Amino acid sequence: MEIIANVVTVDEGVPVVIGFGDDNKNPVDYLLLQYDPTEKDAGLHIEMNDQIKSGYNLVQRVRLGDSSVHIELTSTGNQVLKTDSGITVLLSARVRNWPSLKTKVAQLLDGIVPIE
Repeated sequence: MEIIANVVTVDEGVPVVIGFGDDNKNPVDYLLLQYDPTEKDAGLHIEMNDQIKSGYNLVQRVRLGDSSVHIELTSTGNQVLKTDSGITVLLSARVRNWPSLKTKVAQLLDGIVPIE
């Protein structure tokens, strides 16, 4: 499954939230990754387009590319998010600050989920 992201947001509060969306104000296609840094054992929460397609500990690995992010899911994650190949977020040309955000996302997810 693919999502085209025109916007990437990173909120380092509690919870930490990393968001990818097609629109900043009213996204139709979006992906959220979040966790509580004070409770790292709770795991990473993922939500795609709707709270029905969400859950904890569904992400197996995150691959951060130069113009994309691939979320490799567990078998349960593929079922819950209704995909069989994980999720690829394609970053549009509008995401000009991805190089710095990529570093920040890697730092924030380090120790929560394997990063490549």
